[in-house]
Amino acid sequence: MSSVGQETQASGIQVNLTPRAVEEVLKFMGAEKVQPDRAGLRVSVLPGGCSGFKYSLNIEEQPLDDDHILPVDRVRVFVDGFSLQYLNGVTIDYVSSMQESIKLNAMKGPCMIIAASGMCEGGRILHHLKHAIQDEANIIAIAGFQAEHTLGRKLVEGWDTVPIYGVPTPRRARIVRFNGLSAHADRNDLLAYVRAIKPAPATVFVVHGEEKQSLSLAAAIRAEHAGMEVIVPEPDSTHEI
Repeated sequence: MSSVGQETQASGIQVNLTPRAVEEVLKFMGAEKVQPDRAGLRVSVLPGGCSGFKYSLNIEEQPLDDDHILPVDRVRVFVDGFSLQYLNGVTIDYVSSMQESIKLNAMKGPCMIIAASGMCEGGRILHHLKHAIQDEANIIAIAGFQAEHTLGRKLVEGWDTVPIYGVPTPRRARIVRFNGLSAHADRNDLLAYVRAIKPAPATVFVVHGEEKQSLSLAAAIRAEHAGMEVIVPEPDSTHEI
């Protein structure tokens, strides 16, 4: 085994990418400025998650020592030994249009649909929820924070009936929540950000967050910066800057 993984194409092991998936991976590599002859798409299966496993796709600059490297068209796929036993023979596709996304709801048999949610308030996720939420065999996994009064919040709170497209819809699917996957800065990060601004601003607006947490953050900023005006705007208020 070399220090950059091992080629396993000759052993008959396969992870397939559709032509469209190949193009999207290469486009992303170009945007990230990584070299396709060294970088690759890591496909992983990890213990845990809503159905016993978590699946992930990531672009990485180079393989790990014990990775299997699967050449697929112009993309190298990196798979560790544990994941290989579950992924051999799978095909990864990329769905872009709304029509293709809606067609996923008609698929038969086990599958995993990954969709940006916007806290389940709009977009394609609503089509998927409409078709999946009433089947007790399904699992809806929600990652990240869900704000008050959103459909996502109602789901993580375990509501038995939720509004989808304005229609009260019974929920029979199991809801699983992954905490800690938010890309947003937390309280400590935001306080550190304000400390790092030079020169310090005369006024800070706290505009993104629930009222209780926003007021608490504003108080913490005031405590650290005497004389700084910290405002939590109310609905319909006007401020001159």
